[in-house]
Amino acid sequence: MGLARWLLAVVVAVPVAAHAERWVGVAHSANGPTLKVILRGPAVVNADGTFKFTGRYRCIGASCLAQTGVADALFFNDDANTGLGHETVVLSLTNGVVCASDEYLDGEFEGFPPPVGTELTVDYLCDDANGDVVDTGSVDITRRR
Repeated sequence: MGLARWLLAVVVAVPVAAHAERWVGVAHSANGPTLKVILRGPAVVNADGTFKFTGRYRCIGASCLAQTGVADALFFNDDANTGLGHETVVLSLTNGVVCASDEYLDGEFEGFPPPVGTELTVDYLCDDANGDVVDTGSVDITRRR
């Protein structure tokens, strides 16, 4: 289960035009080194209240599984079942490895888009093209401007 902290409550119930997002964090890999990760790209608040991000992934460090890739993320509050915030993130790396995180957070999102400064800690798992696990760990990531 990951941690989540929010600094500002914003409630949006209608779709909003896509805007540039930047999330910066540190991955704590089970393989050893701590790596800097950056997710950048457009995001939109959907009519159903979910927050969808689609953009680029970049890893900085000599031991990255891949330096770049495509990032897709969906954030929402599971009001019907748990009331908790939920995140689903998939990173498709240029070498065929796919890293994913799909979990409930310790609290709910106060609104979307999450305010600048929102911090999340989530676990991830990376599989190669054969389905073999090549890495696991956690990421501490923060929404930036």
